[in-house]
Amino acid sequence: MNLVEELFASLKNEQNKELILPDALTFPALDLERFELDIKLEEQAQVNGEKDFPTTESKEFDYTQQQIIEYTLRTIRPFQASYTEAIAAYNARLASLDPLGFDARIRGLAAKKKADLKMIASQVSGEIYLQENYLKEREEEYRKFKEKHGNPADPTSIMTIQAKILIIFLLVMLEGSLNSFFLGDYMRGGLLEGMAYAIAIPLLSIVFFGSMAGISLRKLTYATPVKKVIFLLAIIISTAGSLALTLMLAAMRISGEASDEYEKIFMEVWLSLLKFDPIYSINLSAILLVSLGFAFYIIAMFDIKSMDHPIPGFLDSYKTREKAHQDYSKKMEDSNRRLSEVANASDEISMAFHRLQTWQMEYQNIIINRRQLADKFGAYIKLIEAQVNNLISKYRQINVQHRKTPAPLYFGSKWVYPEMVMEPTESSELIKDFQSKMQKVYENIDNIQKELEHEVKDLAGVIAPVRKALGKP
Repeated sequence: MNLVEELFASLKNEQNKELILPDALTFPALDLERFELDIKLEEQAQVNGEKDFPTTESKEFDYTQQQIIEYTLRTIRPFQASYTEAIAAYNARLASLDPLGFDARIRGLAAKKKADLKMIASQVSGEIYLQENYLKEREEEYRKFKEKHGNPADPTSIMTIQAKILIIFLLVMLEGSLNSFFLGDYMRGGLLEGMAYAIAIPLLSIVFFGSMAGISLRKLTYATPVKKVIFLLAIIISTAGSLALTLMLAAMRISGEASDEYEKIFMEVWLSLLKFDPIYSINLSAILLVSLGFAFYIIAMFDIKSMDHPIPGFLDSYKTREKAHQDYSKKMEDSNRRLSEVANASDEISMAFHRLQTWQMEYQNIIINRRQLADKFGAYIKLIEAQVNNLISKYRQINVQHRKTPAPLYFGSKWVYPEMVMEPTESSELIKDFQSKMQKVYENIDNIQKELEHEVKDLAGVIAPVRKALGKP
């Protein structure tokens, strides 16, 4: 959430409220003619006059006059309540549009934004410093490692160690399945023992001999002459061992087909195969068993060879250095994003000007509408007073005509609506005061914007190396 969004989300008047317009409230006239008939005003006036009631010394309205007043107040009060609520709503809205309140909020949020700018700049600078140092350390370690071993070319790793181990596992399972298929009914000792041979032989051939050959082949590159001889012997022994195991499978198949007593002749068949002088004819199944088994051994040997570099620790050192570069690039991207977001702070604050302009228009409209509503209700009260006084005057005239004593002194006065009517402050004074406050707030916002721009300029020194590291203009 940017600065302006934070600001206006913090204001209670963020939601636009539909205020009552002056013409939305109606104030109906009193039906005094019907009321006059209901209370039999003329008859009551004559009766009371003949009784010289109220007395000359009386200062309070008699019952008939009081009925008129009570009827009037009972009719007006609901409409006065609506009017009072409407004026209160206008006043609450005007209070919420107080420019000085807006100024206080925006000052607080701007101060927070400036603190955020400084904090993020400091954090990013520290993170970049640590990341660059870490990258330099890994580069220096890698450089020294290469110098120590004669500056060999950077190693390449197409697949992960886990993927290479998975290849070995799949090779074992695939050869075991093929062995079971080709041996078929000729597996020694029945199904279970035959399956044990079918799996055990590729385990020895691929995992044991393949590992021995693969590791030896890897170390052969940078080994001393004496060690090269040892590694060559290890490769030869591993290859011979793997070949012997595959020939054993072929011997099982051949001896099983040659005689029902294949267990007795199995060793002879296997030894003859080892001497490359078979005593029985070699069939297609035996050739496939040997070919596929030896091929899987070769694949395993080169797969194990590529699991590491001939120079111990070279591949790990290379991977550590590459990961440091990746982490550095990722950190630079994250830092660039964070810095770019906060760098827009000075642009965000300028949006406050537009909101204040809408406030000024709304403020003036509310004052005008409030004045119109007050005038409308004031005119309504004057009309009611005139109607009531006309009715009271009629009553008094009839009463006086039938009296023998002088009428009370208050008969010469007029009735005035007794309840207070909320009157708004003079509109021109409010608008003038509001404009004065607005001018002050405009000046303050301009200063805040300049302060934020100054903080953003300080970010330039942090953003520049980040974008350079990312290769961005």
